[in-house]
Amino acid sequence: MQAEERNGGNCEYRTVPPATTANNSLSPLQQSSSSAEYGIRHVSSTSNSPESRATRPAFPPVFFLDADLFHRAQLELPLPGLTVPLYVSDLLGGTDSIREMATSFFSDVHPWIPLISKVWFYNHLINPLSPPRADATLLLISIRLITWVPSIFKDPYTPVYLATKQFFRELETAGTLNIRGVQAGVLIALYELGHGIYPAAYVSVGLCARFAVALGFDKDIKRGNITGLPWDKLEERRRVWWAILILDRFMNLGNPSRMLATADPIASDILPADDISWEQGIISSSDPFTIGSLSQLNMGRFARFAQATYHLGQVFKHISQPRDDAFYQQEAIQLNRTLHALVNLSQSEADVRNLEFCTQTAVCYSALLLLEYPPSQNSRDMTLDHQPDDYPVISPEAISRETASMSQNFLPGGSLALVQVSPFILHLLYQTIIILSNVSPGPGSGDDIKSLTILRGALKLLTERWLAAGI
Repeated sequence: MQAEERNGGNCEYRTVPPATTANNSLSPLQQSSSSAEYGIRHVSSTSNSPESRATRPAFPPVFFLDADLFHRAQLELPLPGLTVPLYVSDLLGGTDSIREMATSFFSDVHPWIPLISKVWFYNHLINPLSPPRADATLLLISIRLITWVPSIFKDPYTPVYLATKQFFRELETAGTLNIRGVQAGVLIALYELGHGIYPAAYVSVGLCARFAVALGFDKDIKRGNITGLPWDKLEERRRVWWAILILDRFMNLGNPSRMLATADPIASDILPADDISWEQGIISSSDPFTIGSLSQLNMGRFARFAQATYHLGQVFKHISQPRDDAFYQQEAIQLNRTLHALVNLSQSEADVRNLEFCTQTAVCYSALLLLEYPPSQNSRDMTLDHQPDDYPVISPEAISRETASMSQNFLPGGSLALVQVSPFILHLLYQTIIILSNVSPGPGSGDDIKSLTILRGALKLLTERWLAAGI
């Protein structure tokens, strides 16, 4: 950090001379040994410069100190007042480059994490008559970040990543608090998760959760919550909150008993609308689906993903608090049946609507492995003494074989391009490789050996999209 000099009781900060080009400003960032230090110095210098103070709108502290007064006085959060720095605009490129980036994003990433309104994006961010503000520009460079594909140099600490993190901090310091900043934060966290950047990924998810709660996104999935917002804007807020819930639970797959950053939803909470209807701006005449709704084949891919993630959270809670009583056993039976039903429904909807549901199925299988074969000895001791006749039983080896079959969708010759594969499948691949690696060779083990070969090949191939696959 900058050295602090005291002069007559006043603090003076030595500032870094401003860079004139993006290459100059990012050259220290490209040096891994000094990138973090540079980022702190640069943010401090720009945040304390007279030019920055002149353009920074004052954030109203009453928003946090007295929310009731904030609303009664009809105050509003300030619009971002920062100008877009050269080190960001130069990395974004011109309109043609941004359009190409947007095409890649909505083709490869948006289908499995649809949290940005496509209509809003093309009307506001690709419109030459409507130059984007600083917060929208942050979202743009976050989109460039998440569409990055590793090259021969497999280092995720790219100039775009470091610039995006720096610009995010600058906007946070300037008091920017709105949906575009939260969406950018979610994409940053996804990038960090997919490329194994820890503990930054874990911290980023928590930061997104805090920002979203401050904006009331957690209440938007509640029935009867009156916001006065148009349907499309309210739906976008719900989708951002569900994306954070998903990330938070996925982050804890390796340690289910660790405290989450977000509260568990309840059965009456509203799921995302059907993706196709939302993108077309079609408001359904029926009531929105909730977590507890009877499952139907027109629920939509993201809603099914959210529903599966909710049940994953219930499994976390179940195995983290083992009890020796009938209710605990009944809870396990219900979770088991629900997860099997979700797997079957996802496969049926995939066939009927020609959609890809690998991510949702992977979450269900991960949850089943945790439920039936929990890591805790106490939880294992509480397994059912007498399973009912209709209790769905699936062995870890069977889940592993199903995962290998599912992986063939993105292997050479499959129907899914590698760039379209979500990082949420990585944990299941890792789990199933361990399971099949411990299977003793013998009669009937040929299918397991074949599946293990497929899974190892799939995980190796995914390093060309997500570097966490190679950790």
